[in-house]
Amino acid sequence: MCGPGIERSLARMTLADLWGVAGRMAARLEEIEITSPLKLWESDPAFIRERFSIIMQRMVMELRGISCLHLEDHVPDGKSIIASRSFGRPGTTLQEMEEAVASYIARAAEKMRRQGLATAPLGVRRNRPLQTQRPAAQRNARNPHAGRKR
Repeated sequence: MCGPGIERSLARMTLADLWGVAGRMAARLEEIEITSPLKLWESDPAFIRERFSIIMQRMVMELRGISCLHLEDHVPDGKSIIASRSFGRPGTTLQEMEEAVASYIARAAEKMRRQGLATAPLGVRRNRPLQTQRPAAQRNARNPHAGRKR
């Protein structure tokens, strides 16, 4: 049996209080006279797996204090690295853009060094800001190339 404090807590809870147990699942459990988390704790894990699923069996085990979720000790590195930022305002000069891109590339290089990675391809992507403040005709008057494919 579980400790008296845990037993009291499980007895006061409803099945729907358990994460992952909603109305239909609670109704199915109640059909086999499992009416509370305490009754679920007391049930046979093999029977629960046979009748429901391995997920429900793991819930019984977790209620009993047996961890079924094995967390990774080492999270594998990703296949790509992104160093992105938004500007507070549009860049107006080539020098501003060059400085910003150099800064982002330096951040990406730091991440790569920490992960012991090397690269041949390097990509820089520029997104145009949302320009909802000015009508399209006004935008095009300032930049005659806006909206054209290059």
